[in-house]
Amino acid sequence: MALLPSSSSSTRGRGFNYGVFLSCGTEDTLEFTGLLYQALCNKGIRTFTDCEVVDEITPALEEAIQTSRIAIVGLSKNYASSSFCLDKLSKILDHFNSKVHPVFYQVDPDDVQMLRGTYGEAIAMHKKRFNDRIQKWTMALQQVSNLPGWQFGLGNEYDHQDFIRKIVKEVFNKIVYIPIVTREDEDGIKVTCLSEGISEISYRFDGKNKVMFIVDDVDKLEQLQQVKADKHLLGLSALTDKEAVKTFFDKKIHNMVKKRFYSLKMAEKRVFLDIVCYGEGYHLVDVQHILRAHYGCCVTDYIRVLVDKSLIHISPRGEKTLHHWAECMGTELVQLESPKEPGKRSRLWIPEDIYHVLEDGNR
Repeated sequence: MALLPSSSSSTRGRGFNYGVFLSCGTEDTLEFTGLLYQALCNKGIRTFTDCEVVDEITPALEEAIQTSRIAIVGLSKNYASSSFCLDKLSKILDHFNSKVHPVFYQVDPDDVQMLRGTYGEAIAMHKKRFNDRIQKWTMALQQVSNLPGWQFGLGNEYDHQDFIRKIVKEVFNKIVYIPIVTREDEDGIKVTCLSEGISEISYRFDGKNKVMFIVDDVDKLEQLQQVKADKHLLGLSALTDKEAVKTFFDKKIHNMVKKRFYSLKMAEKRVFLDIVCYGEGYHLVDVQHILRAHYGCCVTDYIRVLVDKSLIHISPRGEKTLHHWAECMGTELVQLESPKEPGKRSRLWIPEDIYHVLEDGNR
């Protein structure tokens, strides 16, 4: 028996030792699953595989099942002939449920589902010795045949390399490109706080990966110690809001926020810029009251659009806040209306600019 964990650690963390539990099946899939195992490892996906046919579920095998994120099961024509494979499949499905992804290797999923061909023959043969397990095995085969996976052969124009690349790409997206957070907006940017995302940060970045991540409102090393990294490798510095924006105002985020702004209607743009330039320190009720005098009752709808676009945030207590990048983008847009002459801009809010305009007006 050989139970081989991969050496890559890019998918460890959050109680998982492995990204993938790769169940090889019977001897007719060993070459293919060996190549798939190597490709997963080369991609940095920590993988556990029972690469030789064995005849019992050992504690090591059971632990690997319990500590893997997903399972890939290789199903071939001879798969159902192995009582051990059927026992193992039942164990895998009991743990992973829908996180099992079958590879139908030169076998029709309908044959697995309907117990036709070699699958029907194997189940009939097993009834003589394992009649008490037949129902469980049958249900397991029917369940796995309905799960999303991949099919090789039987009319699919693949060679091994192309097929394996397809699997590795999809697996990588499933278990590595996982949002650190639970919230996703229309542009795919994820927003969270450290406490919510700490387990996923540990999961994605534990290992030898070189990663920069940005946290806000963190000024103590203890707040980062939950991240599974050597604390001596963590450079920690306290930045003011303006320094943080100047240092980390990533071009991609900047362009994304601009894209949202330009998707607004004209009145919504004006309300946003008014809030950016004049709304600091005001409660939402006060902001709405002030803006309603100019925009009418529709201002409530305009603000709702800005919240939906994540350009502003309203707390459960009605407190209005602006994301740093949204505030920076908004003030920049107004300043760019006339970089050198504040008096030609649509809005004035900086005391020095106001003084400069008033002083020029009195000359």
